[in-house]
Amino acid sequence: MKTRVLFIDDHHISVAQNMKRIMHAAEKYQHNPVIRPDRPWEGYKVFAKNSVIFDQESKQYRLWYNLHNSCYAVSEDGIHWEKPDLGLVDYQGSGKNNLLGKDIFQIVYGRDLQGPESAAHTYKTISWNQERGNYMLQSTDGIIWEEGETAVIPGSGDTFITVKSTCALTGQGSLPGFLQSDQAYLGFVRWCCPVGRFDGSSKIKPSRRVQALVTSNDFLDWGNPVRILTPDERDDQIAHARIEASLSDGSLSSDCYEDRRCEFYTMLAFPYEDMYVGLLLVFYASYEYNRIGLANQSGPAEIQLVASRDLIDWYRLGDREPFIPKGKIGDFDWGMSWYCSLPIVQNDKLLFYYTGVVHNHGGEKDVQVWQDMKAKVESGALPGLCSIGLATLRRDGFVSLDAGDEPGTVLTKPISWPENGVLHINADASGGEVEVCLCQPDGTPYEGFEHSMPITDDNTDCVVVWPQSESRAFSEHTHGTAAEAPVARGIGNTIRPEAPVRLKIAAKNASIFSFWIT
Repeated sequence: MKTRVLFIDDHHISVAQNMKRIMHAAEKYQHNPVIRPDRPWEGYKVFAKNSVIFDQESKQYRLWYNLHNSCYAVSEDGIHWEKPDLGLVDYQGSGKNNLLGKDIFQIVYGRDLQGPESAAHTYKTISWNQERGNYMLQSTDGIIWEEGETAVIPGSGDTFITVKSTCALTGQGSLPGFLQSDQAYLGFVRWCCPVGRFDGSSKIKPSRRVQALVTSNDFLDWGNPVRILTPDERDDQIAHARIEASLSDGSLSSDCYEDRRCEFYTMLAFPYEDMYVGLLLVFYASYEYNRIGLANQSGPAEIQLVASRDLIDWYRLGDREPFIPKGKIGDFDWGMSWYCSLPIVQNDKLLFYYTGVVHNHGGEKDVQVWQDMKAKVESGALPGLCSIGLATLRRDGFVSLDAGDEPGTVLTKPISWPENGVLHINADASGGEVEVCLCQPDGTPYEGFEHSMPITDDNTDCVVVWPQSESRAFSEHTHGTAAEAPVARGIGNTIRPEAPVRLKIAAKNASIFSFWIT
């Protein structure tokens, strides 16, 4: 069972007592932003609308940013970025710039794919413009891009997000759910649909943005469309609170109570271990610019966390609190936390690059305020109107099950114990402890495995040790590597290879995030 079991839902849990499920927001890098507009061709804004990958061959982070006239950057550490001269585009008589000459959106990267990409399709994306609509761009190296065929996507516009379905971001197991075996790609589409009193009947009552799912095997013909996420009354209540807060902190100046509502702007969802995790961009519309003869809406935005096991029914995690919230007064993401790229798995952390915006959606329509903002960027008082920041999360750290002073327990559903299996737990027990009992399917403990040695530290990979394991002894506070760990194996009343086992995890003043067996 090398696939990790997360505690985002109860899918693997039989009984939990005195345990509380907690969503953990990503932690923002204290020196954000990591990329700001500092080249003439970037103007006042850079967006993380594209992709960031860690290239295993070059050992570099590679980032494609900005939607229109996209740019390219590289980094050795993910913090300090270089914008190399590519010589592809003439800008004011010079090719010394990092412009790519194409409008690149979310990139699908093919080298780690368990599927159909050829060398010519190592990098590909669905781009959009007014003339062609949606069409494919493809590249062998991520630098030189060629236009491909038009993509057929039901209801899609300029925010179509694609990911692979055939290879999880982390994990080695097969993925469950809605997908047919030949559907290699997932697409998340922003539809505009009547929701409540915003029924599209007038410019002041436009249809709302919702999220839909489509799938494809060839990256061009997208089918099986189904709406998956629609704002509800509770989302509208949250919208009112978020809009009031933005009016209070000065990041929002345009508001009409009748126009207030929640909309789902985009979603970047990806396979993670044996489920799907999504970054839902939630927009709180506060004012219709049609009231003054202009298009678009004002309002703040933030990134929430969702999850699913079948791609159709999605859990709204953390009581709909933000996973990447907008910042405080004067922060680079004071107005909105905006588009986010696919996370990068690095050792024991997940890295999220996202766009921070100092103004609200739709821009500031007061010309003087807009000019004042630009002047602050030019003086260095603001890093940019839009900049790119970094937020991190511990590996598997989206959700934990927490126990307080009163001990709590989790009894899992039966799992198959491999021969010479070694149990790993991702837990923070620095203020308490975690113990594990190996049980038979009826809940009776296996003899010799009633109580593991206590875990008392904060570790993303704790090897669980039983004192009576048939292997060399470990000291009470040692957490060995998988190669060194005692194994739960034996004969008689101990565990037979491939026998069904339940884990009974006991915790006190601790958080448990995941477990797996190697």
